[in-house]
Amino acid sequence: MKETALRLFARLRDDRKFEALAYALLAAIAAAAFLLGGGSNCGGNAGKVKEESIPVSSVTQLESRLESILSEIEGAGKVRVMIAFSGEDVLGAIVVAEGAREVGVRMELERAAATALGTELAAVNVFAME
Repeated sequence: MKETALRLFARLRDDRKFEALAYALLAAIAAAAFLLGGGSNCGGNAGKVKEESIPVSSVTQLESRLESILSEIEGAGKVRVMIAFSGEDVLGAIVVAEGAREVGVRMELERAAATALGTELAAVNVFAME
């Protein structure tokens, strides 16, 4: 068991595509667990005011606008964006871009997405596109 774990960590460290896939998978699992589990608000709904939520069409439109503007960043190339919300608050975003292998491009994509969404840098994760 220990040898298997060590081999997995060695592969993760050496294989950039595997590393990106692992991070994307972890981010997707965390987002799904948060959204399906109700986040930090795990109690019942008794006595609570129903939160307003953003219509799916508005989310899709916002993601498309963000994809368009992020793809204009030098070196970014093709960009895809997914934004996670809780009610009307942005929980985070995943940005997948062709040019994200370059550290400078990745940092600019993070800053631009965080600024556009009005969220912390830590809430934006940028991954390289295959």
